[in-house]
Amino acid sequence: MNLDKYTKSPLTYMGGKYSLLNFVIPKFPKECVIFIDLFGGSGVVLENYNNSKLYLYNEKDKNIFEIMKWLFKNSYENIISDLNEIQNKYNLLQTLDHENQKKNYLILRNDYNEGNKTPQMLYMLSRCSINNLIRFNSSGGFNTSFGKIGYSKNTIKMIKEFKDKISNKSIGIDNIDYEEYLVYIYDYSKPKDFFIYIDPPYLGTDTEYNKKWLDEDDIKLFNHLDKLNELNCKWALSNVIIHNGIEHKTLNNWIEQNKNKYNVYTKEKEYSPFFTKNQGKSSIEVLITNYKEVE
Repeated sequence: MNLDKYTKSPLTYMGGKYSLLNFVIPKFPKECVIFIDLFGGSGVVLENYNNSKLYLYNEKDKNIFEIMKWLFKNSYENIISDLNEIQNKYNLLQTLDHENQKKNYLILRNDYNEGNKTPQMLYMLSRCSINNLIRFNSSGGFNTSFGKIGYSKNTIKMIKEFKDKISNKSIGIDNIDYEEYLVYIYDYSKPKDFFIYIDPPYLGTDTEYNKKWLDEDDIKLFNHLDKLNELNCKWALSNVIIHNGIEHKTLNNWIEQNKNKYNVYTKEKEYSPFFTKNQGKSSIEVLITNYKEVE
C-alpha cells in the first residue's frame, strides 16, 4: 500500500479514509467544477483530491465541524500558537511521567467540560486521549480516558502539510444535515457541475458514531443517490459490503438492483482490533460510482 503521495489530516477521526486514499481517489473524476465532501469528517479526502475548481466541506457533527473550521480558517502560525498556549498552560509535556501527564490531561478535560469549550481545547484533548478518540457522555461532557501526550513534532508536521495542501484551494464549509445540503443541489441549475463524495456512517459497524445510523437511513441515502444519478450529477459512495463476516444486506440488494447502472470496486480491509469486538477479522470496503474513470 503506497500512500507516499497522500498526507494525513491533523484530526484523527473514526472512519477516516487516509488508509484507503490510494483505492478511492484514483477513481475520482480527473476534473470537476465543484467537489463536495458531504460527510466531511477529518477532511482528509478534500485535502488530497486536487482536481476541482471549488471544494465544499460539510460535517453535521458540531464538535468535529468546529475543529475543522478552526483548522481551515486559521493560519498555520496561529494554529500552532493556540496549541502551544494550551500545552504551556496545562504542562502537557511528553517528558513527564505517565501519572503527571494523566493528571494534567484531566485538568484540561475538566476545564473544557466546565465551559471553556474551544475547538483548540477539544483538539488538544483528542491528541492526548486514548486512540485520539473524541467521545461525549449523555450530558455532553467529553469523557475519553487519557492515552498519552500526543501533541508532538508529528502533529505539527501534519498540520503544516494540511495547511500547505489546502493553501491554493477555494474552500467553503457547512455544518448541516446531508439531506438539507442536497436540496441546494437539486435546486441548482447545473447539477452536472458537481462531484459528490459520500462517506456515511457504516451500518452494523462498532463505533458509537455508526450505531446512530439505521437501515432506513441507508435506504433514504440510496434513494437520493438514484435521484442524483437521474440529474447527471456524479457521485462516489464509500461503504462496506461485509463487516466482520456480516453481510450488509440492504447495500448488497441495492447494488444488485443497479448492477447495470453503477460501477462497484471492492477492497479487503482489516480494521484496528481496538474498534471491533471481532479482533483481526477483515471487512470488504466498497466504492460505488455512477460514472467510469480510466485510472
